[in-house]
Amino acid sequence: MYGRIPTEPAISLQDVLQEGSVYIMKRFMCKPSKPTYRVVDSPFMMQFTRFTTVDPVVDDEEDFPYCTYSLMSFSDIPIPDVIGRIIAVTDIVVVHSQHQAGPSDTRTVVLQDQIGNEISLVLWGARAHEFEVEEVRAASESTVVIAIFVG
Repeated sequence: MYGRIPTEPAISLQDVLQEGSVYIMKRFMCKPSKPTYRVVDSPFMMQFTRFTTVDPVVDDEEDFPYCTYSLMSFSDIPIPDVIGRIIAVTDIVVVHSQHQAGPSDTRTVVLQDQIGNEISLVLWGARAHEFEVEEVRAASESTVVIAIFVG
């Protein structure tokens, strides 16, 4: 279960609550979880109020897990929309154009979809330098690209 603390109680609890500690909490509201943001998969959340009390429990931290997991079958994992996989990335190439006053740096990224169609994306100027080339080159050829480059 996760919790939400409005501004007023948050101010009084900011010096009390510490990550990794265990507490007994009383006088809070149990509400349906928010539909758009859930830290944990639970139908309910705690809503702190100005009446909520928080009492530390000493020496019980080791009895509580630091992390929790929700395991699922591979077949239950949603399949993302896939553009393709990166099959080539060029080094920076300086291009001189009659339509620009000075030279421009470019980098070409080649994507291939699942049936073998290819498309080349040309990144210009700062975008050509921002692209993480070493990370892409170090990844295996089966790396799936699920990001879209937005100009």
